[in-house]
Amino acid sequence: MNMILSLLTLLISFNVFSQLGRGDFDIIQNPATSKRCKALIAERNDKIVVSQKLKSILKRNTELQKKLRESQKLLEQKLLINENSTRRELTLALTQIETMEENIVRSGCPGVSL
Repeated sequence: MNMILSLLTLLISFNVFSQLGRGDFDIIQNPATSKRCKALIAERNDKIVVSQKLKSILKRNTELQKKLRESQKLLEQKLLINENSTRRELTLALTQIETMEENIVRSGCPGVSL
């Protein structure tokens, strides 16, 4: 009887170890972690879109400044104020993107390509 039990244990353990060696097992992930990762990545992507819009606004602003005539001093001042505030917002957005990327890496999101 002991011989049969030890033989069965040996066969079962051999079967389990052979499956582990092939890599056929799935890694189980916590659904809350994957939802959190998706939310973090979506938030980061939204912030990237905002930064791209700010860059296009800056580009348009510089083009408008180049096209101004000498008589439009007031408009030039407004464009400079707009440029400064847009640059501050862009700097803030880029800093927030960097922080978001660090949070994504720290939270251990699988398969993240930044």
